[in-house]
Amino acid sequence: MGKRKVWIVLLALLMVFVLMACGTDNGYDNGEDNGNGVAADDNGEDDDLPVMTMDEVSENDGQDGSRAYVVVEGIVYDVTDSDSWTDGMHQGHQAGQDLTEELQEDSPHGSGVLDDFEPVGRIEE
Repeated sequence: MGKRKVWIVLLALLMVFVLMACGTDNGYDNGEDNGNGVAADDNGEDDDLPVMTMDEVSENDGQDGSRAYVVVEGIVYDVTDSDSWTDGMHQGHQAGQDLTEELQEDSPHGSGVLDDFEPVGRIEE
């Protein structure tokens, strides 16, 4: 097999691996509504999250070394490690709050951006 054919085969294999990696699902969004407006998998994964109070969430506002938590549609997400949430602030919004309304009304990216963040709890209504 010539060098050109080897490079073509290697390039094709690389493309297959890239396409497979892009299709990986994180298990949180399969399009099924779990009753609080948040997609969940078939085994009720949101039910496995610890219940938190809004007081607990508000203590995690990203200030003074605390974690940065936000609530969207009853699910608490840890956004601490995001470069977009420096010191718990993002586009004029402070962490430690329920930002459901702001995300639905003002956000250019929608709730899909939260797929990149780990849910750490849920608010029980």
